[in-house]
Amino acid sequence: NLSMLKILAALPEVHQVVFLGHEGQIELIKKENQYAASKQVQFKAVHVHEQVGGVHWFKKLGYEMLNTFRLLRAAPQESILFFCSLSPITSFFYKLIKIFYRRQKVLITLHGDIDFIQQNKSRFRNYLGKFFIWSFKWKDVMTKYIVLSKQIKDNLIETQYLEAAELYAINHPYLFKAEVVHHTPSKPLRVGHIGLASLEKNTQLIFKLAENLREEVLSGQIHFSIIG
Repeated sequence: NLSMLKILAALPEVHQVVFLGHEGQIELIKKENQYAASKQVQFKAVHVHEQVGGVHWFKKLGYEMLNTFRLLRAAPQESILFFCSLSPITSFFYKLIKIFYRRQKVLITLHGDIDFIQQNKSRFRNYLGKFFIWSFKWKDVMTKYIVLSKQIKDNLIETQYLEAAELYAINHPYLFKAEVVHHTPSKPLRVGHIGLASLEKNTQLIFKLAENLREEVLSGQIHFSIIG
């Protein structure tokens, strides 16, 4: 999100960016971001339900829908709304209410959960994937999508879920440091997997690697983590 914020703020015709998010995330961005005290970028905290699981999942989804509706309703017509992400169900909800805001320009970033549209996952993930499919079928000329690789764009076009005119592909944004610093390897050596652990990503191989290096793991020379 910080990377996209820097990209959007640097665009020549963008005069101001209003960033809405969880107050904790905003504080982290302010610590890392040179725009923290800039008039070009303003930060506005909105409520995001932090807990997950069980009934909290419904609360989290409800607040996401509510924030989406409030943003559509309050945004100036000449602005562009940029969603860093939308869950599958909220994506469908967005298309339902977008008919009342047809002139509003919107960009939505698609992430790894777009993979659910293949309908070859668990029953729950396939169900979520259908919400993505239904949202894609409901066309809106002012809504465009951003995917984080050209291959994803090509696949969505080839499978006819989205049309070329609806999609932009960019490389996954990242904050690269200007200079390369060579560090002495730390001990223990840490090997990690970031994101949802799944067979589609071959996450099982990290367990196989850890088993092959069992003695090094037990002796504290190497540490394996799955984060996400």
